[in-house]
Amino acid sequence: MLFTLCRYIEFYDAMSVLMAIALSGQLLLGQPVMVKPSEAEKNLVQSTASSSGAASGGARKLYVGNLHSNINEDQLRQVLVKHIVL
Repeated sequence: MLFTLCRYIEFYDAMSVLMAIALSGQLLLGQPVMVKPSEAEKNLVQSTASSSGAASGGARKLYVGNLHSNINEDQLRQVLVKHIVL
């Protein structure tokens, strides 16, 4: 049985988020990685927007899923730092 992992990554700026999402589908240890906006961040933005009329700051937290169970933080960081600033 193969287990997959997920991680949440918070970025310094919103532009890095867009570049990271573009990496979705890239193979990492033979598995295509899924990168998408965090649902928690989305819910927070919606909540803020509905209570204040406008969301501020933009979402900077991403969900990275379908990770191989043997992946470690350093391996994931190596893939991301080639393309974006963490």
